[in-house]
Amino acid sequence: MNKLRQYDLLLKSFDLFEPSWWSDEEQIPFKERDEVKLDKWDLKYFEDLGLVSSLQLDNNSVLKKEVLVHVLINFLNGFSENEIEMLGRYYGRKGKWWKTHNQHLNKYHQYIFFNYTKLLDWNKLTIFSKYIPSLNQVYFGPKFSNRFYKKLPKPPFYYRKKTGFPILRHPVDLAMLLKCNVSELLYYIISQKGFPLSYYVNLKIKKFNGEYRNILIPTPRLKYLQRKILDLILYNISIPDYITGFIPNKSIRDNAKIHLYSEVIIKLDLRRFFPSINWDKIFQVFRGIGLNKPISGVLTCLCSYWDGTRRYLPQGAPTSPMIANLCALKMDMRLKGLADKFNYRYSRYADDITFSHPKKRPPKILHSIIKIIREEKFQPNFKKINYISKRNSPKITGIITGGEKLSIPKKWRKILRAEIHQYSFIKNEEEKSLKAQIIQGKLSFLNMIDPDLSKRLEKIWLSYQ
Repeated sequence: MNKLRQYDLLLKSFDLFEPSWWSDEEQIPFKERDEVKLDKWDLKYFEDLGLVSSLQLDNNSVLKKEVLVHVLINFLNGFSENEIEMLGRYYGRKGKWWKTHNQHLNKYHQYIFFNYTKLLDWNKLTIFSKYIPSLNQVYFGPKFSNRFYKKLPKPPFYYRKKTGFPILRHPVDLAMLLKCNVSELLYYIISQKGFPLSYYVNLKIKKFNGEYRNILIPTPRLKYLQRKILDLILYNISIPDYITGFIPNKSIRDNAKIHLYSEVIIKLDLRRFFPSINWDKIFQVFRGIGLNKPISGVLTCLCSYWDGTRRYLPQGAPTSPMIANLCALKMDMRLKGLADKFNYRYSRYADDITFSHPKKRPPKILHSIIKIIREEKFQPNFKKINYISKRNSPKITGIITGGEKLSIPKKWRKILRAEIHQYSFIKNEEEKSLKAQIIQGKLSFLNMIDPDLSKRLEKIWLSYQ
C-alpha cells in the first residue's frame, strides 16, 4: 500500500478516540481519552494496513493514543520533502466538501504538532504547514489571542540584528527553536496568571539602606527556556560599546576604563530599573527586533512576571538584564549624543549611569540628563546623584578611576590581606575550604583590575597553604 495512503488511513483512526453518540460508555472528550478498546472490525482495519505490530496492541486489543501519535510522527519524519509537499497539498485542498473533511483531520494534525513539536522534523513541518495555515495559528485564550493578533502601531525603535539570527514566523517555529512543545509554551503563558508563585521563587535581600530587594528566581524548566531565548535571540542583537552591563566578554572593568584620566565624574542611578519595565515595553523590544505580534507576545509572557496586578521584568531571570539593556537603548543613544556634544564620556552598567569630562569645569548637563531619562519613561534616583572631582578618588562600579590606572579601594585591599592572614588560624576543614574559595575568587577579581598587586598577594597566599 502507498505510504501516503497508509498515513491518511492511520490519521483517520483518531476518530476512534472521539466520543460516540451511539455508545453506552462515558462520553470522554478527545483530549482526555488516552486509550480505546478495539473491536474485531477495528482490528481487521489495522491488519489490512499492516500496522498491528507497530501499534503495540496488548491481549485486550487496547490501542493507546500516544503509540498512535508516535507511529504517525515516524511516518512524517520518514517522508521525503516531495512526499511531505504532496501530503500538504492534499490536506490543504479547498472546496466546500474538502474544507469540512480536512478541517476535521487537521484538528488531529494540530494536536500532534502542538503536543509533540520537539519530536518533529523542523524542515518537513515547515513545508507541510505552508499549505495548512491553521496549523500555525495558536489560540492563547480570549485575552491573550486578541492582544497578540490585533493590529498595533509599529514599534518606536528598531534594533540591529547580527548574522545568524533565527527565522521565526509563528509560535510553532519558536517551539522548535527552544526544543519544547507548543502546549508547554501555552501552559506557561495561560496558567501563570492563576499561579504566579509556581514559576518563580521570591528571595528578599536586604540593601545597605535597610530596604529589601526582591529577587525572583525562575523554576529550573522556565530558566532553561529563558536561557535558550537569551542565547539564541537576545545575544544576536548588536549593543554599543558604552553599554557594559551583562554583555558577554564585558565587565565592570570595561565600564570603569572608559572614564580614566577624567577630572570630573557625574554618577546617577535609575530608580526601580527592572520593575519599571512593564509588559508593553518588553513587547515593543521583541517587535523592534523584527518579530511578529504572536511570537513577540509569547516571548514577552515567558520573560515577564505576573504579580497579580501587572506584568513586569523579574530581577533574577536570565533574560531580564539583556531585555533591560534593549529597553534602555534609545535612552542610551540620546544620552551618548548629549555627552558627545559637550565632550563628555558616557557609559551605563545596568542601572548605573556615568558621565566624565577631562576638564575641571565642564559644561552643566545634569538638567538635560534628567529630562532625557524621564522622556524615555525611566526615573532617576535623586538620592544617588553624585558630582565627584578627581582629587576625591572617584569610584565607578567599585573601581577607583582617579589615577593613571584602575585600582581597588584601600579598605577592600586591607580586608583581603587580613583574610589571607587569618586563613592559617582556621581549624575547621569545611570552613577552611569555603574560605579558600572566597579568597581565590577575590584574588581573581584583583588580577583583572590590578595584576601587579594580585601577584604580590598571591605569593603571600601560597605561603599560608
